[in-house]
Amino acid sequence: MVSFSDGPKVQIDMKRDEMQCLKDGEWLDDKVIEIYMRLVVRRSRSGGEQFRRLEVVKNSFFYTKLTKEGKGYDYSSVRSWTRKPGILDTDAILVPINVNGNHWVLGVVNLTDKRIEFYDSMRGPAEKHFQVLRRWIKDEWLDKKKQQLDLSQWEDYTPPRCPQQNNGIDCGVFVCKFADCVGRQLDLNGQPAPFGQQHMTLFRRRLCLELIRGKME
Repeated sequence: MVSFSDGPKVQIDMKRDEMQCLKDGEWLDDKVIEIYMRLVVRRSRSGGEQFRRLEVVKNSFFYTKLTKEGKGYDYSSVRSWTRKPGILDTDAILVPINVNGNHWVLGVVNLTDKRIEFYDSMRGPAEKHFQVLRRWIKDEWLDKKKQQLDLSQWEDYTPPRCPQQNNGIDCGVFVCKFADCVGRQLDLNGQPAPFGQQHMTLFRRRLCLELIRGKME
């Protein structure tokens, strides 16, 4: 069993059979994505200046709850899911998003660069996600800091050359690597790309090792 602890209120246990999703050809379990995001955040707290300081929303279904499973927007349903006000005192906030129950993408609220970022390995539409994340960070700022957050100068950003998958399976692995690259301050619009479909088998094995060890380099 893999057990991840991030303070007294965050304990995530994963049984050995649940890690079978890390094999080639399997869709990543939400627990894998949640633990990996927290490992990226943990590294950002102690890894040195080369890493961007990150936080992550409470769990991988935060966005699903916030949007009432795609039926609307309800900040009250997640208002208590973030620490007060710690999640805002960072460089960027990771928001893993499950789209329609069958595809993972990554939203990032980049507080330092003042932009909402969207990373999708299948180039899906981003507009509604930008709208939701803008609305959420304004509500969160008002609730936790008791101030209005002016987003008029903020940018909505999705990299034109974002790494793409060529199957219907590996979106979860791509989302994990997007988060890794955001933490490392790597350009996901770079040429050549920092990773691609050809690296997925290696990344799955590395993910497994990092989850077992409970840390990443």
